[in-house]
Amino acid sequence: MYNLNYQVLDDPNLTQLDEGTHVTLFLDKKTEVVSQPDPTDPNKSVDVEITRAVHLRVPKPLTRARAINEIEMQAYGLNDALEVASFGTSLSRKARANAEDPEVLEHDQLINWGKEKLTEIGI
Repeated sequence: MYNLNYQVLDDPNLTQLDEGTHVTLFLDKKTEVVSQPDPTDPNKSVDVEITRAVHLRVPKPLTRARAINEIEMQAYGLNDALEVASFGTSLSRKARANAEDPEVLEHDQLINWGKEKLTEIGI
């Protein structure tokens, strides 16, 4: 099972941020209204609109393939190329044994989701 964390995005119009050696992409933005304590009266609350997105840090040069690789690494908690290769080998073995294996299907859904979200922001 994979895990993508949505974090609050300060600027809802931002799709990417250049960080020198990396680019952070903001995927699948979701806007919601949350209640927070009123700064002028702690006994009251105010509704505030926030935007959450998946923050994806990709090494430069930014390419679609690198971004997809980072989606996979973040989702499955993989830390380096060796872990990615090991994961890929394991997944390939499962796919050969049973193309309908739940983990194989889940991975396919993740990659398709990632491609769709990258296309939405022009990558």
